[in-house]
This record gives sequence, C-alpha cells and structure tokens, in this order.
Amino acid sequence: MQTHAITADPLYEFAADVRAGLTEPRQKELPSKYLYDNVGSALFEVISVLPEYGLARADERLLRRHASHIVDRIARPVVLAELGSGSGKERRWSLAVLCRREQS
Repeated sequence: MQTHAITADPLYEFAADVRAGLTEPRQKELPSKYLYDNVGSALFEVISVLPEYGLARADERLLRRHASHIVDRIARPVVLAELGSGSGKERRWSLAVLCRREQS
C-alpha cells in the first residue's frame, strides 16, 4: 500500500483563515502572519523606538509598574501562551514577577 504525505496548501490555508476571520459574528479579524513578513517585523521594531511612537514605551511602563498586581490576579497553576507578541520585550516585567512567584 502506497501512502503520500499530506502537504499544506498555503493558498487554501490563507483562504480558510480569511473566511474564518471575516465570518466572525462580531469583530472581523485576519491573522497578523499575513500582515508582517520578517522585514515588516524588523521595521516595526525600529519604528517603535522612535520618539514619535510612544505607544510601545507606554505599554512597557504600565507593565513594569503593574506587573506584580497583574500576576497577583492569576490563579495557579499557570499555563502561559503568547501568540503573536512580536519581540515580546515589553512582557518581560510580568514574566519576571510570574517566574519569581512560581519559584517560591
């Protein structure tokens, strides 16, 4: 009996993702993997450190200031999944507090 590997068809996967995202009952969405390639992701990282783009720094300040308050509200045991976080660098404050708590 001969078997063949099933290969993913990128066009089919894209169409399925678009269909799923646009048929959401409330807010329509598309996976960000279709919006950024490696160059686009690197460009965003550069843009986010410009003085004119304070959003990323504000996000980081809030997380740094309130990381322990956020972690205090997370029940144990913790399962963490971060999907599409970009570089994830602004999450380090919450993760550091969470790691300290889980080790104690």
